Amino acid sequence: MYKKNILRIYKKLPSSLKNLIKNLLPRGFVRQIWFKLNSSNNNDFFAFSYESIYKNEDAYKKYLEIQKNAFIRKIENQWETEENIFLLSSYLNEKFDKKLSGVCHGTRTGKEQEWFNKFLNHDSYVFGTDIGPNLEKYPNTINFDMNCDKLEWKNTFDFIYSNSWDHSFNPNSMFKNWLSHLKTDGILILNHSASHDPKNFKSVSETDPIAISAIGLENLFKSLGATTYKINGKARNNDDSLKPWVYICVQK
Repeated sequence: MYKKNILRIYKKLPSSLKNLIKNLLPRGFVRQIWFKLNSSNNNDFFAFSYESIYKNEDAYKKYLEIQKNAFIRKIENQWETEENIFLLSSYLNEKFDKKLSGVCHGTRTGKEQEWFNKFLNHDSYVFGTDIGPNLEKYPNTINFDMNCDKLEWKNTFDFIYSNSWDHSFNPNSMFKNWLSHLKTDGILILNHSASHDPKNFKSVSETDPIAISAIGLENLFKSLGATTYKINGKARNNDDSLKPWVYICVQK
């Protein structure tokens, strides 16, 4: 309990005092302490608790506000690469050899669905979702909260892709929804890099609240009755700090 009290006290400090503390301490020290105070005893899983930090507010409303602000702040950032989407498309083309329907969650400016539509065979169609503003600017993108269920999507898609799953409010609930949106034998494809691992405290924040090791992610889906396997990808810009860069594939 004392951990949460320390965090709440820090959150209430004036910005000027927070900045002074950060400047006086070694670079990254505040974030490391924040991470340790927020961490659980499970080395394979970390989740930032909006309910604990924003105790007197609507935690989910605060979560959405943070994610929408991050959309604007990171609008020029592109995580995934065309090379990796080509690799995944080649795999899907070979595995299914038919017209595919797919959705990419949390795609910001829509590059992922653009590349899937470029490389998939048989006039396949893939669209993306996000919660940011002005999504009409980005082709094949709709406004949708990836944490939510949608009855019309039950048993609909041949595959679902995301590299934004670590932005989830509740990954267990979200993943159950995603699996229910897949057709029988459909595939959920999740990008996983070293930055998604709980050992990498620098990548975890209110914006990226979830960190799960590759093994932890596979075990989570096994507990849901699904089978998993990996596809090796290439780290963006061949950045060693992001390796291993893999795709956890979940077969419904």
